[in-house]
Amino acid sequence: MSSQRAGQLGIVKVENIVLEDWRSRWQQVDSQNDDGIDGLIFIERGNCPTGQIIFAQVKRQAAQLVDGRYAVQISRETLERNLDRWRRLAGGAILIHVEPDTGIARWVNVREPSAIGRTRVYVPKDNIFDAAAKKIIARLAGNLHFDLMLPQISTTREDFPHIRAKEHFQVSSRALYKDLNCRKLSLGDNGPRIHFTRSGWRHITRPGRTAAMRFQSFVLLGAIEKILTNIDSTTVRSFNPRSYTSNDLRAVSAVVSFPFRQTATVKVVLRSKVNRPEDLWFYTIYEPRRKRDPLGVKNERENHSSNKP
Repeated sequence: MSSQRAGQLGIVKVENIVLEDWRSRWQQVDSQNDDGIDGLIFIERGNCPTGQIIFAQVKRQAAQLVDGRYAVQISRETLERNLDRWRRLAGGAILIHVEPDTGIARWVNVREPSAIGRTRVYVPKDNIFDAAAKKIIARLAGNLHFDLMLPQISTTREDFPHIRAKEHFQVSSRALYKDLNCRKLSLGDNGPRIHFTRSGWRHITRPGRTAAMRFQSFVLLGAIEKILTNIDSTTVRSFNPRSYTSNDLRAVSAVVSFPFRQTATVKVVLRSKVNRPEDLWFYTIYEPRRKRDPLGVKNERENHSSNKP
């Protein structure tokens, strides 16, 4: 069988999985212009595009099984050229190996250093490309598609008086925190009143929180008024972190530009009370995209146990 025909059979296999099992869209790239990419996967949920894109190269060829991974042969020159292109893509990048004898498709993240050899791409035997793989692979596209839909908030130097204060930073941040409560802020135009109490302050300064995380929250306090007052109260969502057993947390997020550092996604977490449904209480503020790459892809090898919000 010619390599061109074998390659087309592999693409047909992958396309069927994307269309039928993933219920998403596949866009094949012309073979004359593939540049290490055979097709694009446009992730959909509920028949609606999420904005996530996965770039895929498909290889249907015999491959040796080495230590639980299939070693897919690619010439050194081609692999080096493809690696450079894969790194430039604004989305996930995977190689899908289709086994000729069984038709089983497997995948690997080609940005994972351990997947790349001098003339081979190593595809784990257990990484089956099927319906169950959709959620895992979609994460490789990052969070940019979510951030583009968030409110855009612009801050100025005057929003951060506590940074310029002569007192110790925690002291000036505490003074700003108290002042926020005196301002009687509301969520949006006519939303719930937001209370800044000792409980919220104790949470962001608790002993188990790292100094870096406390410092980050202190800085972000300068942006909180503009975040809360410029967000529609209907955008508030339930927030259920794994470390928290109750269901009384609510969260709002925004993309915030700062006058002294790079733009970031900021999340404000609020608490509700059954006996005071018309009000909310500050719980924490932090940047949810920390320890992620520029696309917003989480580094799974990082230990986050000491960095809870």
